[in-house]
Amino acid sequence: MLTKSRMKRNSSLRGRLGYTVVEVMMALGVLAVGSTGIVAMQKVTIVANTRARDLATASSIAATWVDRLKTDALSWRIKTGGGTTLTKTRMLDLVGEDFPNKAGNEGTWVSPDKIAKIADLKYAALADMRGEDLFKVPPATQASEGAFCTHLRLTQILPTMIRAEVRVFWLKNHGSNVSTKYAGTLGGVPFCTEANLDAVSAATSRYHFVYVTAGLIRNGTTL
Repeated sequence: MLTKSRMKRNSSLRGRLGYTVVEVMMALGVLAVGSTGIVAMQKVTIVANTRARDLATASSIAATWVDRLKTDALSWRIKTGGGTTLTKTRMLDLVGEDFPNKAGNEGTWVSPDKIAKIADLKYAALADMRGEDLFKVPPATQASEGAFCTHLRLTQILPTMIRAEVRVFWLKNHGSNVSTKYAGTLGGVPFCTEANLDAVSAATSRYHFVYVTAGLIRNGTTL
């Protein structure tokens, strides 16, 4: 029979031997589970921050284009002898002086860099991650730097008002291939190069979108 003194010595010996292998493995398991949760949470946070940044940048680009259109509307004035100066504007003359008829590109999505009158304003359809226009940038550079694309749709709804719609969109995913052929694309398809711009609206699996609509009022002053 163990005496009290011997039992006390055995208990003290076990304390000096430290943790058993089972205890260590259990502690490592708990640590692994906790670390996995932290890593997953960080990944979700990074993705959410990236999407928030993209949304803020796209909204800023859309607001900038609305301001440009409103500034252009200041040149839409009444002529003393009749008619207006709509043809003198740089972008709004897309609707033409034919209300209520529609002709040309009125009521359809157009790319800003296809409007001849604004080519000298350094405005372009593509913008970088900072929201700055990429004007006359070589295609290879556009593929790697172009992050956001802008389309415009202008429709005259009243003799004195034009409805302006601005669409800014960006890729949900980017190609992992670093070559100029695939960089900045989804599945090798170049960004912002669709021949049918109306088809972009249905490409919700490929793009994120920001839409902004504004009413542009004719300048009430007479020329």
